[in-house]
Amino acid sequence: MWNLSFLLPCVLILSCLSFANCRPDTDSTMLPMRDGTELMTRVDFNLLSSRKNLTAVMERSPYGPWFSEMIPVLFTLFNYASVRQDMRGTGASQGLFSIWDSDDDDGFDTMKWIEQQPWSDGRVLTAGVSADGIASFALARSQQPNLVGQFIIWASAEGWSTMFPGGAWTYNLGSGWIKATLPKQSDYLFHSLLANEGPGPWWNRLNLTNSWGNVNYPSVHWAGWYDIFANGHLIGFDRYQDSSNPAYRGKHKIVVDPLGHCQSAASFFKKNTVFGRSLLPVLLAIKMYADQRNPSTKVDDRVKYLISGLDSLNVEAITFYVMGSTELNALGGYWSTLPQWPAYTVTEYFLHPSGILSIAAPSPVASSHYIYDPQAPVPTQGGNNLFTSCGPVDQSNLESRSDVLVFTTNVLSEPLAITGHLAVRLFVSSNATDTDFMAKLTDVYPDGRSMLIQDGAIRMRWRDGIYNSEPQAMEPNKIYEAELSLWNTSYIFTPGHRLRLTLQSSNFPRFSINRNNMDPLLVAENRTAVAPSAPVVASQVIYHDADHPSRLLLPVVSLSSIPEATQLTATKIDSIFGEELAQYIWRTISSRPSSHN
Repeated sequence: MWNLSFLLPCVLILSCLSFANCRPDTDSTMLPMRDGTELMTRVDFNLLSSRKNLTAVMERSPYGPWFSEMIPVLFTLFNYASVRQDMRGTGASQGLFSIWDSDDDDGFDTMKWIEQQPWSDGRVLTAGVSADGIASFALARSQQPNLVGQFIIWASAEGWSTMFPGGAWTYNLGSGWIKATLPKQSDYLFHSLLANEGPGPWWNRLNLTNSWGNVNYPSVHWAGWYDIFANGHLIGFDRYQDSSNPAYRGKHKIVVDPLGHCQSAASFFKKNTVFGRSLLPVLLAIKMYADQRNPSTKVDDRVKYLISGLDSLNVEAITFYVMGSTELNALGGYWSTLPQWPAYTVTEYFLHPSGILSIAAPSPVASSHYIYDPQAPVPTQGGNNLFTSCGPVDQSNLESRSDVLVFTTNVLSEPLAITGHLAVRLFVSSNATDTDFMAKLTDVYPDGRSMLIQDGAIRMRWRDGIYNSEPQAMEPNKIYEAELSLWNTSYIFTPGHRLRLTLQSSNFPRFSINRNNMDPLLVAENRTAVAPSAPVVASQVIYHDADHPSRLLLPVVSLSSIPEATQLTATKIDSIFGEELAQYIWRTISSRPSSHN
């Protein structure tokens, strides 16, 4: 096991990273891609490096050279070459941002260039966080002969279901990111995305359709339950693990912390974390990188020391934080590590009259009604967001609204553990030709707080999901069955608490406002010369009788199937880095700069 005597070298590393004492030696070039577009590419070396037979760590980013692109620079300390590239249309690179469409080709061309450099051993590792991580996933669209390993952080291998979960535009995420990162290209980017609001061929490359067999290298993944990309990252990991080149199936690892991008919610997760996280995935990546180096290259002694204790920690393929409520003696709030996701039993909680949520069979005749006015939307409070409040925020002040239906269980007498995919199946009707239905799962504390666990949406014009790329109008007052994905979680409800399901038709600005008509999104968002149609006030009905059993579907697991891994307490893992270095790494990974492209 490690000891704190390694703190001094870590602080020295931090000093190097701050560029005060051992600034890396950096070469810059405008590197031409196959179509002639030139991309700003920076190569960093340790000043003491011989510049011979080096494995490269590559990060391609839209954020410029001083934020997530700095991650590879960490590895120059261990005698890797760092290759940092501004993605096309960003930073100092030419062209337009391609919405990740060109990133497999650009990555391939860059890696072939690396292979040809006199300092290179031809092997390339990638690191990527957020948008950079999406570019890393995109490399799987084609064969990448130089790529030998990936570290992917808070990213998504799914395009449409990330930007349009259930068909609803993630307004805050999409518009916020475009305006903050690529304001000069915003008109082009908004038009490209909103013109493709439905599933279809335009999204296939971002969805990595039929590409998983190209993954012939190991990887380490770092995701988060409240992350904006939580669902797409878990799907990507599962496809890497189960559908990659057969030689590499089962050779991937993931760590799921509570937060992902949602660092502002760290105060909710003080048990067994440091600032809501663990640096375990960084250690796993350092070890994987070392394993993938040229066998003839000596592994740095500092790397050997950092990874020397990993074997004794018994880290399995899947490590995740089991969440719980914030009371002192509440269940949950620990790490579990398993060779595969725990098997769960889908348990159905049915909607009943008088706001009851129960496993009992639904009543013979029952329905609930509310009015949704697009000009008075329910405001967003928490969830998987980026530019607004995120995490497990209290919803109780919203639950008294007349346009929110509330269904709550009796007080739990036993613990209830869930790990896996959450869903809500509804039978609905509306007087509108299109509308949204949204659901939230919350944990109701004894003091009345209703803390958000997950939420989801369905935009009814896209109710057929990936099976129909054409919008389908609703027939007024006809009953439709619709399933809402609430993504995934791992959570233990403590005895004395209650489960709550709330239903509504808006959650703004997390999702764009549905004006309850069939206006294309480009029109509704005022991105064309065509004026939007007048909004329609919708009369919504949720049916929950025996023939229309609206219900919540929970992935219930036994407590024994998600055992606590006491050896992975975050303070034990993070102590080897020292608090200053840990904070530096978090700042580097989490920073979101303002761009001017």
